[in-house]
Amino acid sequence: MKGIGLDVTHDPVYCDLAFALPVPEGDRPGATDSVAVGVGIMAYRGWEKNGKDEEAIYRTYLEKMSDFVSWLLAQGLEIRLLTGGVEDRKAVGDLLEMVDGTGKNHTGSTIVAEEMSSLHDLMRQIVQTDLVVTTRYHNVVCALMTGRPTISLGYAEKNDELLMQTGLAEFRHHVETFDVEVLKSQFSSMLERRSILEREVRRGVEIFRAQLAEQEGLLRERMGLIAPDRGAISGPTQMTAV
Repeated sequence: MKGIGLDVTHDPVYCDLAFALPVPEGDRPGATDSVAVGVGIMAYRGWEKNGKDEEAIYRTYLEKMSDFVSWLLAQGLEIRLLTGGVEDRKAVGDLLEMVDGTGKNHTGSTIVAEEMSSLHDLMRQIVQTDLVVTTRYHNVVCALMTGRPTISLGYAEKNDELLMQTGLAEFRHHVETFDVEVLKSQFSSMLERRSILEREVRRGVEIFRAQLAEQEGLLRERMGLIAPDRGAISGPTQMTAV
């Protein structure tokens, strides 16, 4: 906004509109003691398009993620791979090849890799998990919306900002520099503190939704629109996952 000459110094800042979306019903089956982990995979090739190191960045990222996924499987955990764009499907395929190529026996563990084309599809996957480790921004948004403690392997400050406002500041990493052993250690810590962290996440998301309700009220007032009768935030019902 500053770049086009608008003064936004005193403008209020609100969270992503996606936090106003309805969250799918359903939760992890209570009849099982197993833990399911949502692992977001992105076709990440660096922040600069057509960069000279993009293939090396992509391979390094996937090698780290395959190491982490293999470790999760060795712990006997179920994994659901999460995506945010059509291009991520190739990354999922490449990751699965790497995991299969490790030669490790993961008896009793499973990887679920279903297609998803919207934020609603993504959330329907996430409500079947207990914890999430992911890269894409809207993967982080959807994980938090469903109350899941989340580790972000982010590429922008907006990922970090979300975690800082939901009690997860210590679980922020950069996608190009994260250390796999540190990630494993942090995941174990998060698993032990899951209940406490879930409460922190839900508290932060409640604040986000209250802010969006306030924003909608201000917009309606300025546009001369009548406020909706219901108390819920009115908003889009379908958004593409990114």
